[in-house]
Amino acid sequence: MSVNISADKGTIPAFIQESWQRCISKGLQPSMMEKEDMLGAFELAEYHDRYAELLYHSSPILEEVYHSINGLESILLLAAPEGYIIETVGDPAFIRHADNVSLRKGANWLEESKGTNAIGTAIVERNPVLIHGSQHFHQDNHFLTCAASPIYHPDGHLLGVLNLSSHQQNYHPFSIS
Repeated sequence: MSVNISADKGTIPAFIQESWQRCISKGLQPSMMEKEDMLGAFELAEYHDRYAELLYHSSPILEEVYHSINGLESILLLAAPEGYIIETVGDPAFIRHADNVSLRKGANWLEESKGTNAIGTAIVERNPVLIHGSQHFHQDNHFLTCAASPIYHPDGHLLGVLNLSSHQQNYHPFSIS
């Protein structure tokens, strides 16, 4: 299968190229993104119960970061290790735009669902990642710049992923320092 991804691979980090290859091997197409992998209200409540401690400890951080980025047309997300977004805070206008690609509470953002993206790729790589514009596998997500970092328990298991997403034109290298 030949997939033409619209980016100069010479400037694309190896981990993103490897993610693209994983997406291709799963049969994903850059022009068609799965938007239906959503938790229902009951399932989302179960995730909130399962990750209550993570939500409790991260809530003050989410609010503090949100106040720092307020007005920058962005969204801050917390995802479970299974890729489901369990909490969001952000600019209402950007939240409406992000909703068009299912970047919202209850959506699954694993690579096999949404292609190369910060949440899913951070889970695979087990490291912080930045996915900018056309580095996203799916064309629908090229308007985004996303930075995500896994959150680990002291014993080493993955607790979740913290993600900051904004319009790709808002990208600045210091914004994720």
